[in-house]
Amino acid sequence: MNWVWAKGDCLLIFGIPHPNFLGWFFLIFLFAILWEQLPGWEGKWGRLKATWVFFVMLVVGEVTILAFLFPWCFTLKQVLLLAGAEQGLKLPLGW
Repeated sequence: MNWVWAKGDCLLIFGIPHPNFLGWFFLIFLFAILWEQLPGWEGKWGRLKATWVFFVMLVVGEVTILAFLFPWCFTLKQVLLLAGAEQGLKLPLGW
């Protein structure tokens, strides 16, 4: 079984659209920052409220990341098309 990506993605790395890599990087970065804050929140608000704040901030952060990535990919695609390139980088599978 393989993943099937939409055609016309602006930048492919190992056959995977680059927003996938960016999204995972930013999500893990956000998670790490919030995880470090969690013990302080737990001491201040208690375990239940700190857990809710952690997950709500994580979801809001991910939605913000997605809201950033969609215009980013659209803008990058337009720049590549203006430069005469359909895709800026396409590494072959198995490379």
